[in-house]
Amino acid sequence: MVTPAPFLCGKTLGLADCGFVPSFAILNRLQPLLGFSIQLAESLRAYETTLANHPSVKDELADYYDAFDSWVAAKLAA
Repeated sequence: MVTPAPFLCGKTLGLADCGFVPSFAILNRLQPLLGFSIQLAESLRAYETTLANHPSVKDELADYYDAFDSWVAAKLAA
C-alpha cells in the first residue's frame, strides 16, 4: 500500500478512502470478539486515525460503531 499523504490520493478525502473506514471499524470490533490480534503498521494506524477524525467521517463512524455493536449483540443473543 502506498503511504497515505494523509489520504490515498493526497491531501483530501476521496472516494478511494471510503471503503477503508468501515473496514478498519469491522477489524477493530471483530478482533476481541473472535480472539485474534492484528498489529497494523504505523502508517496504517496513522491513516486510520486520519480517516476517523475527518469531519465528514467522524459522526458517521460513531453511528456505524453503534449500529455494528447492536448487530453483534443481537447475533450473539440469538
